[in-house]
Amino acid sequence: MQTTYMYMPAEVMATLMPMFIFFGVFFGIFFVVGILNYVLRGIAILKMSQNRGISNGGLGFVPIAHRYQLGKLAGTIEFGNKKIKNPGLWKLLLPIIYGAVFAVGYVAIIIWYAFQMVAVTGAGMIDETAMMGTVLTFFSLLIVFVVVMQILYVVIILLNSLVLHKIFSLYVGGQKPVFYLILSLFVPLAEPILLFRLKDKPLITNSSVEPKIGETELS
Repeated sequence: MQTTYMYMPAEVMATLMPMFIFFGVFFGIFFVVGILNYVLRGIAILKMSQNRGISNGGLGFVPIAHRYQLGKLAGTIEFGNKKIKNPGLWKLLLPIIYGAVFAVGYVAIIIWYAFQMVAVTGAGMIDETAMMGTVLTFFSLLIVFVVVMQILYVVIILLNSLVLHKIFSLYVGGQKPVFYLILSLFVPLAEPILLFRLKDKPLITNSSVEPKIGETELS
């Protein structure tokens, strides 16, 4: 039995090669950035936790769980006249809530739409008025769904920003915490690099930031 081999013409290979190179470089950079992000953040969280006597610093190397440890490093956060006493727990729960609301809400809307369309087109007859009402209701539900998801997303970003700003404020003074936060939000790898740079610095004490170890870390 003779085996037949398939060969790609040289012209096709020459055409596709730039695309292969592009995706290879892209995913290579993405992989390297991901590894650096994981290593730098993990070391920073571990060292900060050890230096301040906060338990479970190794969670910095555990995906998702590192959010909880960052919250412990920040301690109690003041937001207006409110206090977030356990930001690490909320940093864990909010993304889970976001994912659950997205999955349940999306599936519920699609299932509702499918059943409604079956109902208005049943028995081989199409009720155009009912169908138009169903389509309009479907898009209205989608808009409400998107708005709810955006609100939850903003809450997650806000909490992450508050946690990072609090951590930066414990180590640097002046306007640097705000500057560091902006870098962390908009510059790739800025957050783990900044945390890594601060990992061995002592806590500062000033009138606006009072890092009371016994209260701040255990809240």
